[in-house]
Amino acid sequence: MVSTSFMVDTSSHPRAQLHRCVERSAYDGGLQAMLHDLQNRELGDWHPRRIVETQARNDQKNASLAGFERIWLDILRTGELPEPTNSETARLRQMDEQHPRLSTSELKEYAQKYALPGEKITTTEIGLLFNELGYKKIEDSRPRCYQVPTLRDARGGWDVKRAHERWDSTACWSLSGRARNNDVGPF
Repeated sequence: MVSTSFMVDTSSHPRAQLHRCVERSAYDGGLQAMLHDLQNRELGDWHPRRIVETQARNDQKNASLAGFERIWLDILRTGELPEPTNSETARLRQMDEQHPRLSTSELKEYAQKYALPGEKITTTEIGLLFNELGYKKIEDSRPRCYQVPTLRDARGGWDVKRAHERWDSTACWSLSGRARNNDVGPF
């Protein structure tokens, strides 16, 4: 077996020269000078725990969502609710078109179709999110359901409780129509 090694001279590379200069200045009092500058620099009202909210940060927060939160954000983005799957949930939905009542079990079934591999959507997860967003739980209904606000108010609630999103101009909820087709998800 023949072993081959390649020796490459990097001493003339510009980065190598830069590293030598930085290393030399560090040993020649550069570290002390940098520490002195840092200790005497006026930071104004800067504080390491104050995080600046930017649209890029909000985009990153929204992009990192998982489970039902991710699916609900996509529903808010499109304004399209899943179609009712039975007559009882259709009856609940017709009570108020602008403030629809959504069955947690129906949302769970819908969301599970579009969940990422390994994600298990639960009605508890849905209830916790809807409670946090301030949606009204309908106590005496079977199936269990929540009344969600208008699309505009639901989006505004997301912006306040979660991370601000860039919304389109859709003003009213609509039915998805895609909920029946398992092959093509809305997301």
